[in-house]
Formats: sequence, structure tokens, C-alpha cells
Amino acid sequence: MTESQHRFLKEIADRAVTGRIAEVRLYPTVRVGQVESGVAIVALEVADVVTPIDPDADQVTVPDRESVLAPVADAEGVVTDHPRLSILTAHFRHTVKGPDRGKWEFAMVHDADAPIETIESVVRGVARRAGEDGEPELLPADAFQRALSEPWWTTTT
Repeated sequence: MTESQHRFLKEIADRAVTGRIAEVRLYPTVRVGQVESGVAIVALEVADVVTPIDPDADQVTVPDRESVLAPVADAEGVVTDHPRLSILTAHFRHTVKGPDRGKWEFAMVHDADAPIETIESVVRGVARRAGEDGEPELLPADAFQRALSEPWWTTTT
């Protein structure tokens, strides 16, 4: 894992309720000229739509655990015990050389809500819209937590 990817994961954790992160799909960092950039697709365990706290902020609100685990009705009105996942796309740009060296830009936006059964197809659609066609590294919740707590130079992804 690179230092930029580790910083990226920490930014994701700061913007989302870490205990609710179901998985992160981390695409390889791309370096073009003086700028590194990366994309990750984040799945949050939530029952309701995730909405920004403040339009200028990247933080999101998440319902309490009881509402997350409450039965959810699907489009046909059939109640299911499976929670919905909110899919967010996170992007970063890091200038590594030149006069703007060290500049860091981060954004995370809500893309979709989906039942867990359809997560694969939703993630593929979000990745396609984000312009990512490579194979991401899948970080389940426990691996994501490990990546946050370990130094970036010791974390293998």
C-alpha cells in the first residue's frame, strides 16, 4: 500500500462512520505527470439514503443501528431482513512534484442505495461511471480497519 492510498483510506474513514463500512473497493493509484489520483467505492451499511450534513462538507449522516437492522421493504413491498447498502465513490488527487507539491484534494459522493444481493452489479455500474475498468482490491470491514491502524509501509494490499 502506498502512502497516498493509506491517507486516502483515512480520509474515507473520517468522512464515513467507520463502524458502518461494509467494504471498500480500492482501485490502483494512477500517476500522470506530477499528480497521483485514485478512486475507491465504499459500501456503507445503512437502511436509509445517506445525505450530506452540510452541502460544503464531505461528511455523511448515518441512521442508528436499530434502523439499519430493521426489516426493509423492497420495490414490490416484500419485507426483507437484509439491510440496504449505500454506495459512495471517493476520489483523491495528490500533487507529488512541482510548485503545488503536497496539495491534496478529496471528494466522496453518494451514488446509490442497493440491497446486499445486488451489490456486485451496482459497484460495476459505479466503477464504469467513475472511469475505472481495472480490478479493484476488495477490503472487507476488518481489512479496512487493519489498514487504518497499521503504518502504510507495513500494510500489504
